[in-house]
Amino acid sequence: MEPLQMNKKTAPELPQSWVWTTLGEICLNPQYGWTTSAKNEGYLHLLRTTDITSGNIDWDSVPFCKKEPADKEKYLLRDNDIVISRAGSVGYSHLIKNPKGAVFASYLIRFKPLIDEPYTSYFLKSPSYWNSISEKSLGIAVQNVNATKLKQISIPLSPLRTAPHRHQSRGAFHPTGRGRRGTHKNKSATQALPPVRTQVRMRGQARPHRSRTGAG
Repeated sequence: MEPLQMNKKTAPELPQSWVWTTLGEICLNPQYGWTTSAKNEGYLHLLRTTDITSGNIDWDSVPFCKKEPADKEKYLLRDNDIVISRAGSVGYSHLIKNPKGAVFASYLIRFKPLIDEPYTSYFLKSPSYWNSISEKSLGIAVQNVNATKLKQISIPLSPLRTAPHRHQSRGAFHPTGRGRRGTHKNKSATQALPPVRTQVRMRGQARPHRSRTGAG
């Protein structure tokens, strides 16, 4: 999958040696959540879109599954999962930390990054991401976006030989939508994508302690 063509008027110019790739290239296959209604008491929390839109999850207020999945492992949330809302509050996301025995509801899509999870999460709050979401949302009464469209969203990637520093991330996702300028043009960076994708995949395979359960 080739990254979508960025809007030249709004796309930030990347720092030297950074490249554009896609959300689908840096994550395992996304997964839709469990379909059931919620109840006030139970044993397995059901994380919904409304539970993530404030930016923080109050697990004491997250309801429980009325019907639990037969294969709980498939839907269980784990540290560093990222969930994105596909309907209602379209595009809202949350990086999961210390989930309290919870699965995610059907209006959420789970992504498991192969690269630095906080970096990916930070991008999902950037102007570049929200511009892409507005272009990909469908419908009139209720906007929505699916996993296929989310996988196509372009994301800037720093060289994998050195871990991205916090100031680099914030530079690329400057609130004005203008990134830190480098000497390499975007065209040259795009041509470097194949080896970068290979490194991302290899890096993901080299993380034996990372769970892949429920990534299908």
